[in-house]
Amino acid sequence: MAGLLINDRNYRTHVGDGKVVDFHGPRPLAAMPRRTAFGECRVAATMDENDLIPRSEWPDRIRQKDREKTWIKDLCAEIPCMDQDGLNYCHAYGPTMAVMCHRLVQNQPHVLLSAESVAGPVTNWRNNGAYPEDDLQQYVEFGACPASMMDKEHSRTPGRWDPAWETERLKYRVVEWLDGLLDRGKAFDAAMTMALRNLPGAAGFTWWGHEVAYCLHAQDLGSGKFAIAGRNSWGPDYGDDGFFYLEEGKGTPDIHLFAVLHMLASG
Repeated sequence: MAGLLINDRNYRTHVGDGKVVDFHGPRPLAAMPRRTAFGECRVAATMDENDLIPRSEWPDRIRQKDREKTWIKDLCAEIPCMDQDGLNYCHAYGPTMAVMCHRLVQNQPHVLLSAESVAGPVTNWRNNGAYPEDDLQQYVEFGACPASMMDKEHSRTPGRWDPAWETERLKYRVVEWLDGLLDRGKAFDAAMTMALRNLPGAAGFTWWGHEVAYCLHAQDLGSGKFAIAGRNSWGPDYGDDGFFYLEEGKGTPDIHLFAVLHMLASG
């Protein structure tokens, strides 16, 4: 089995040295106002237990996707690993990677998007944590601009950006998110279902105090054990170009689990 595998035994050695960032959470999705300023944009659909792929089917489905190389991780190899570089913006970096992955799933061209253009308005351009739901709402209402429009990497000074960034970001809006955080007993099943159905997501974990892109690949570890791949935003030196695996114990989201269902067909 290749790649960094994090589990209940070794997780303390992989949370980073002073790099764990705080974000606010959780906050019920129902608390988010539904807006229709740009047409029929919906914040989220809600996963139901009846939508879950039974565990008995996981090994065969994993083997099939391995043969076909149809995982999100396979489809999105061209997306570079992101790096927060000390910004407390994991609440936007995780969803931004998920958005970029979903654009490729929709057969749209890859565009490197700015997580700062999402987190900045949410935090009033401060280097603060936030509720990831607010970043999702930002994606629905306003989207994210291409990173090339910033004056430099990690910039929080939009007055120096390309003046068209606020207009350009409207091309990269989310039409619908899927809220997959069922009760803790089913959250890993929901994440596995998203992975097997090629629904790139973002997940938050209390033990880590961190938000990452998630549901990008899965592994059958044998003896009824499974792991799901995420991609961190701490640069390519973490794991394998940012990719890592969480075994079920540590891989069960308990704060947030969202997947992108549909993006605007533009940009």
